[in-house]
Amino acid sequence: MNDQEVIAISVCPSLFPSNSSAAPYRMIFSLITKTSLFFYDQLSLEPFAYARRIHLLSLTDGCWSHDGRIFVASSEDGYLTFVTFNDQCLGGACLTDSDKILDEMMNNALTPPAP
Repeated sequence: MNDQEVIAISVCPSLFPSNSSAAPYRMIFSLITKTSLFFYDQLSLEPFAYARRIHLLSLTDGCWSHDGRIFVASSEDGYLTFVTFNDQCLGGACLTDSDKILDEMMNNALTPPAP
């Protein structure tokens, strides 16, 4: 990644199959700078995809489709960019129990530890 500040982070609402023994699933997120989009998972320090200089003015935000196949980025020039991902890039189709896993993660994070 370049030396630009991160404007926004957007976490994909779905989980994907992991090809690593370090985690049972793959969580994907994007980092948005003024001129670039970087796509990461929690298993790697390097982005698995990126896009640079795709708008005339600064990028402002981004969001994912529920299945993680589409990422939409907005910018100050009033345009939207649609980035699409295939199974090869994502590691497979999203897990059918993504919502259940994420709900359990949130409940566990919000539950205070037993004394």
